[in-house]
Amino acid sequence: TSVAGRQDDTLVDLVGFFVNLLVLRTDTSGNPRFRDLVRRARQVDLDAFQHQDLPFERLVDLTHPERVTGRHPLFQVAFIMNNHAQAALNFADVIVTDHSIDTVQAKYDLAFSFAESRDEAGQPIALQLGIEYATDLFDEATVARMVQRLSRLLEEVAIEPDRRLDRIDLLEAHERRTLLLDWNDTATDLAATTVTAAFERQARRVPDAVALVCGDRQLTYAQLEDRANRLARMIISEGVGNDVLVGVALPRSPELVIAQLAVLKTGAAFLPIDAEYPKERLTFIFNDAQPRCVLLAHDLPIELPSSVSRITVNDETLSENPRILPLPGERSFNDIRVRDVQVHPDHLAYVIYTSGSTGIPKGVAATHGNVVGLAADALLCGDQHERVLMHSPQVFDAVTYEIWAPLLAGHCVVIAPPGRFDVEGLGALIRQHAVTAVFLTTALFRVIAAEAPAHLAPLRTIWTGGEQAVAEAFRQIRAHAPDLEIVHVYGPTETTTFATTHTLGALAPLTTQVPIGRPMDNTQAYVLDAFLQPVPVGVPGELYIGGT
Repeated sequence: TSVAGRQDDTLVDLVGFFVNLLVLRTDTSGNPRFRDLVRRARQVDLDAFQHQDLPFERLVDLTHPERVTGRHPLFQVAFIMNNHAQAALNFADVIVTDHSIDTVQAKYDLAFSFAESRDEAGQPIALQLGIEYATDLFDEATVARMVQRLSRLLEEVAIEPDRRLDRIDLLEAHERRTLLLDWNDTATDLAATTVTAAFERQARRVPDAVALVCGDRQLTYAQLEDRANRLARMIISEGVGNDVLVGVALPRSPELVIAQLAVLKTGAAFLPIDAEYPKERLTFIFNDAQPRCVLLAHDLPIELPSSVSRITVNDETLSENPRILPLPGERSFNDIRVRDVQVHPDHLAYVIYTSGSTGIPKGVAATHGNVVGLAADALLCGDQHERVLMHSPQVFDAVTYEIWAPLLAGHCVVIAPPGRFDVEGLGALIRQHAVTAVFLTTALFRVIAAEAPAHLAPLRTIWTGGEQAVAEAFRQIRAHAPDLEIVHVYGPTETTTFATTHTLGALAPLTTQVPIGRPMDNTQAYVLDAFLQPVPVGVPGELYIGGT
């Protein structure tokens, strides 16, 4: 706030500019009652006024704050109280008229200027407020909302001055309804079904449609269903049942998809395992998850705990083979009826371990209903996802979208070969197999946008996310593929891959920032404060995600 700078009586009649700036801090810790906050602020401010003669420039020199171009040091908001009497301008026979000169540039981010209105007796009756703001930070609508919040706050605390800060509601009824209900009105009818039932429905509907493509290999829905059933019978013979974990340590291949589907048919949940993980991480996952068995390729050098059985997945185990015979007194796994297995939408579908970058890795569990809900989202049901590229590692949750979004819709999964491949290889896959949809991490999206954006032009849609988006990358892609739909997505693993989406269609404008968008079907997104109350539009908070 500004002070007159005329503490000494000898300065009262002296012409000149003596105004100084006084930095004040208001301590709101401890969630005080508003009456107590006023007392606290009053005491702090009175103590500060004892030092108002210290020049602001000197204070800056003493404190050495971090200087940033375009930002005032030590404070960004000014509070000015014009409560002095208006001086009369009498200069003998000279007629004087004063003129206010509007400044064209804000001196601070925000400046609140109050002036008292008085009645005929000289008693104050009201405060008039003017706000000056930096237009590169705020627009008029935002500042107007600030005025509304301030007015509402003053009304509430005038009625109940002992209300604690977290109980002061700055939202109007219609705003609260918009934030909590209207913007989260995402409820859609979702069939109570399982991943296996949803897939089997597609296998009956389009048995001869191509489900998987990998290089020169193709599997139809009928062939994928048959092979998964064979493997499921073998897994059941190991004593596997509902909610038991089965490790899947296979390279990216049709066998990987067959294995995941087969595990789900048994009622068990699959546990994606990267055989190239360090031994310590593999040991941790095995000890923590305790899978009953692990499906893996015959040549995979992976050390399993003694309590975990090994099932080799290859052409021999996936086909009718008379050489695989039961021991005396045992029945063949081919005699097991997979259809006798009872699977519920709330049964586990998979458990995937996080990277552990913020602590110990944790296994995140998703149910059949979670996966079906993702695949049934309105954004994933169009023909844009007719041929989806599966190129993510199976231990990355994006593979849930890459496999199950197309398969549960009767579409095709184009499987990239095992191992790593470069940007050129990605472009070649897209062209060779007429891929229509792909998910790219933010980092990979940025690299392709800078190096080879034309590789993405044949696609119908790109989904990208994982880190804060860079708008320039979106512009670079749009320049080479103006009709391409780009969907920026956000979601922690716990929300089954994605929770919010922001779609940039062919005509959608690009701004300086790319938002994470709105919640997907049957999902809610709330921005809350430290007291778990919704914050007004434009106020920072923490994101809370709800829904099925």
